[in-house]
Amino acid sequence: MSHKFNSKNIKKLEYLERFIEEPFDNILKLLPINKLSSIVELGCGSGFYTFPLAHYSAGNAKVYALDVEAKMLDFLRANMRGGEIVKPLHPADVKKIIPILIKENEFQVPDGNIDLFFCAKVFHEIEGFPKFFGELSRIMMKDGLVFVLDWKKEPTERGPPIEHRIDVQVAIEKFKRYKFQIENYGEIFTYYYYIIARMFATNNI
Repeated sequence: MSHKFNSKNIKKLEYLERFIEEPFDNILKLLPINKLSSIVELGCGSGFYTFPLAHYSAGNAKVYALDVEAKMLDFLRANMRGGEIVKPLHPADVKKIIPILIKENEFQVPDGNIDLFFCAKVFHEIEGFPKFFGELSRIMMKDGLVFVLDWKKEPTERGPPIEHRIDVQVAIEKFKRYKFQIENYGEIFTYYYYIIARMFATNNI
């Protein structure tokens, strides 16, 4: 059984120091977000990453903000109206964001339409990787990018239990098993690793 984040712990997602601990500029250096127009964020929570994804993406972009918990989307919608800590970088960004309540591994977005799948601190929560990668393959454009940011499998001051975390090499092997090409990976911020993968045009799960 995977470890799911509880919406009752919302304060662990919304605190001022997080903007220093996880500066989005570090992600901008890794991804061509300004060239992307169809983004899925899995596990959007209250919008910490949703808002910069919307702000820095192409002017006509759509950011599908997916979460399995309705309460999280309530937090997101409240922040779209102007949160105290987590909030839009510009009012126009809100028009890009499409909140969607989903079931596990059922992404309610169009086939072959997504050029970036963004997954921050959620990969270790996934249940049923064959179905997850099947859905991922369904929604991605040819050569679409997947960005995973997740907890290192080592003791840290906070985060999920270490036994629920997925080591970066194990995560990489999962992508390779389902015929995704690894573009880049490494450490990011203090407690995390990142993986950038690309969907093969001939991918067939």
